[in-house]
Amino acid sequence: MKKKSYLKTIEVVLAAIITTIFMLYIMPQFTGSENREKNLLVLKDIKTDDSFRGYVLANEGCTYSNENTAINTVIENYLPYAYDYVVCINDKYQDFEGERLFVDTYYMSANLTVFRPKTVRLYYWIDDS
Repeated sequence: MKKKSYLKTIEVVLAAIITTIFMLYIMPQFTGSENREKNLLVLKDIKTDDSFRGYVLANEGCTYSNENTAINTVIENYLPYAYDYVVCINDKYQDFEGERLFVDTYYMSANLTVFRPKTVRLYYWIDDS
């Protein structure tokens, strides 16, 4: 009778160890990347920043994340470090070859008296490098 109870105890301990290993190491691999890859709506927060607005009104074309510009300094305050990005003003970015690309678009006019509309597109994705 004692022999069977020892086997049952060992079986329960092994089941608890296997379950703990599964919960700690295998489950986070499936849920971690899904939480990171979501549309952050970055331009929703940035559009009220005066330096962002001034840069958009004064420039056109695409600015890459590795360039040292005023707009990149502003965007890096709002976008998590894991993301890479390109900001395009009245232009479209077409060199993307990744899996998931998020795009925030914002339309802006110069001021109340002068109508020079600008389209700002922020393309961002998870940087796997």
